[in-house]
Amino acid sequence: MTKDNDKRIIELLEQVLDRLVSIEQNVLVGNQEEYNNALYLEKILSILQSEEVQITDFKLSQLQGASFMAILGTQVGATSTFQIGFVPPGGVPLPTPPTVTVDDLLVTLGAVSTDGQFTFTTAVAATDTGASYNLTVAGTNAAGTALSHVFNVPILSAPPVQITDFTLNQLS
Repeated sequence: MTKDNDKRIIELLEQVLDRLVSIEQNVLVGNQEEYNNALYLEKILSILQSEEVQITDFKLSQLQGASFMAILGTQVGATSTFQIGFVPPGGVPLPTPPTVTVDDLLVTLGAVSTDGQFTFTTAVAATDTGASYNLTVAGTNAAGTALSHVFNVPILSAPPVQITDFTLNQLS
């Protein structure tokens, strides 16, 4: 349920509650049914108003040019920048920032930024012959639930060496 839907439900329940209170004031005190309905609606309303949406998972995006996009991979001998996202977006913030680990000893992992952007880098050694590496993002949400998600990142081969000059051979 989205926050807009939750707000609309709360507004409607408040209207119903106001109407029931008005009815209650206009009927005999002995009409328990109307009074009980108003109490139930008050309980439902207080539950909906206090409900907080917890983060339940992570997503990972890779910087391509000036934008974060889907993971494409890291070229051998190069560095990639990633950003951790949260599912659902706008959930209650984690009490501590998420951590990241990597399963390939030839991949160097940078620290997760503490500026609220949750970015970090990976550098794949030029000698790495693996096809991919796994990044594990872990953390604990505000409700105390441990979260962990493994993301596979392809290791891309180095591009062919580009011609930068010419040679001249005399044949006769």
